[in-house]
Amino acid sequence: MGSLRMFSRMVNDYWVLPNWVACLSALSSCSSVQCSVHGREIHGFVVKREIATDQFLVSGLIDMYMKCGDVKNAEYVFGSIVYEESIRGNPVIWNVMISGYVANGRLPQAVELFLEMLEIGLSPDTSTMVAVIGLCSQLLDLALGRQIHKFCYSIQLNHDARVETALMDMYFKCGDSKAGLEIFQRSQNRNIVMWGAVISNFAQSSRPHEALNLFHNHALEYGFVDSAIVLAVLRACSSLAVRPRGMEIHGLVVKMGFDSDVFVGGALVDMYAKCRDMESAQIVFYRLPARDLVSWNALISGYTRNEFPDEALKAFLDMQSDGVKPNAVTVASMLSVCAQLSVMKSCKEIHSYLLRQEFESNVLVSNSLITTYAKCGDMKSSWAIFVSMPERTEVSWNSILLGLGMHGHADETFGLFEKMEAAGMKPDHATFTALLSACSHAGRVEEGLKYFKRMVEDFTIEPRLEQYTCMVDLLGRAGHLKHAYDIILAMPCTPDDRVWGSLLGSCKIHGDERLAEVVSDHIFELDPTSIGYRTLLANLYEEYGKWNDVTRIRSDIKGRGLKKTPGCSWIEVDSNVHVFMAGDQSHKQLEEIYATVECLTNEIRKAGYIPQSPTVSVRHDEVNHENLSSFKDDDLLFPVASRNHSRTGSAELMIG
Repeated sequence: MGSLRMFSRMVNDYWVLPNWVACLSALSSCSSVQCSVHGREIHGFVVKREIATDQFLVSGLIDMYMKCGDVKNAEYVFGSIVYEESIRGNPVIWNVMISGYVANGRLPQAVELFLEMLEIGLSPDTSTMVAVIGLCSQLLDLALGRQIHKFCYSIQLNHDARVETALMDMYFKCGDSKAGLEIFQRSQNRNIVMWGAVISNFAQSSRPHEALNLFHNHALEYGFVDSAIVLAVLRACSSLAVRPRGMEIHGLVVKMGFDSDVFVGGALVDMYAKCRDMESAQIVFYRLPARDLVSWNALISGYTRNEFPDEALKAFLDMQSDGVKPNAVTVASMLSVCAQLSVMKSCKEIHSYLLRQEFESNVLVSNSLITTYAKCGDMKSSWAIFVSMPERTEVSWNSILLGLGMHGHADETFGLFEKMEAAGMKPDHATFTALLSACSHAGRVEEGLKYFKRMVEDFTIEPRLEQYTCMVDLLGRAGHLKHAYDIILAMPCTPDDRVWGSLLGSCKIHGDERLAEVVSDHIFELDPTSIGYRTLLANLYEEYGKWNDVTRIRSDIKGRGLKKTPGCSWIEVDSNVHVFMAGDQSHKQLEEIYATVECLTNEIRKAGYIPQSPTVSVRHDEVNHENLSSFKDDDLLFPVASRNHSRTGSAELMIG
């Protein structure tokens, strides 16, 4: 902006008419700050001065309009001079137009202009080919990219460093990482930019191990790194959640003096958060000399991911106090916090904020709202958001499927899955987790086995731990304990304490103490400090009167110094959150609450309720809900489900 102010003073204060050099510099400043208003003023000036046909000014005007997103005026400038012979043969002007089209997402126009350029006999140069290769990257058109690669051979630009880097990047983005790596390995022009591109692409293409190996080779070859390469390798460390390697990179960052870089700082915060080290993430964050939106988002999403909802809420408020405006990523993280806390008031506050800020059309935000309302028990609002979305992704469908299944609407879940298939959406692991979870909650064993089979045979999706856990839970709840145990033993992946814990819970429900002992051995081998499963096993023995075993387990718990977090539930009534801890009698309406509970107990006994025997206990989430009578895209009524929660505490969210 300083150069623009100087340009204005030259004209207005000193009455000095700028020449084409001054106009070109001013246009470059307008491009940098994307100020089309001043750019149009300069355009008017050069037209009046009759220097609008100067080739440098023409390319400067086109570049300014394209970078300001004003494609129409760029086309006007190009169209007004393209037929003048003295300018028509200048490839720079064509390059600026093609690059501008690509940058503004006008890819068909870019292809058309490139072909027209070839038709009039203009030879493309490096800038032309870099722009066209970038076009292939955006289109994700591997076939076209290979044709352009061959064309680069024919015009002998295949060994140009910029072209090689663009080709390598195109192959990675189009899914052919092997071809991209071959270009890198054969290149005689390997520079910092090319190293950064290959490391970054490996980090982003689910091959972070290769990114780390290449980073090691680069450090050995050059002895130094730049900030772009550091950002790429930190992304790889985040993907792998390898804290030791991340700490090594952090040490290098400090040594190279990059620790004050806001981008590197944000990447370090994200890396530590994904490695579940929020203490280090906070230290890095608060030492940054300046904090931008990316670094705030990294901290907030780290709190959310590591289940520190109260800290996330505080950081969100601090962020706004710091003058940083939230974006869709921030809001998605905050909605995830609301889902963890299951506090409807905060969810509605954020939803209102989204409507005021016109975020509601963002797919990421809409998907988060669907999930949050479902976890807060408001499936009606969740469904309303889903049906109002102008565009739905696989995540949108998976989110609503999971919500329906969570609340026991199995038939509606199955019906919506058929609609998802009819809409041309491809199911993934999350889809089948939602379906199998719905079968488990509703006790639909036959359907669960059918969907598990379809996942493997019809969609060739290899089951992961989540799907196996759902199947074990489904079979265990239904009493098929041996079948569930056999599935765990046959799993190609290593079972964790969650899948064994699911079976242990089923053993308690169905009173299979012998299998419970076998399962508990596996659990305690995986997690010797587990108190929850030890308590569950002790309760099972207690129900069968095996007091020696109860004493043995409780002594073991005491000897290991393990302490169980008290159970906690809460309910939101009239925007007030009422929290209840196990054994706590501090609520001011305690007498009224227990009187109401006793009254309700008497009423359900009159209705024929008979308490279950102590050998069988049914969890709250195993109660079958009545199926909905109808399920239409424009009309769906859901009962509000009551929910139990395991976290303690709550926080009130106030946003502008």
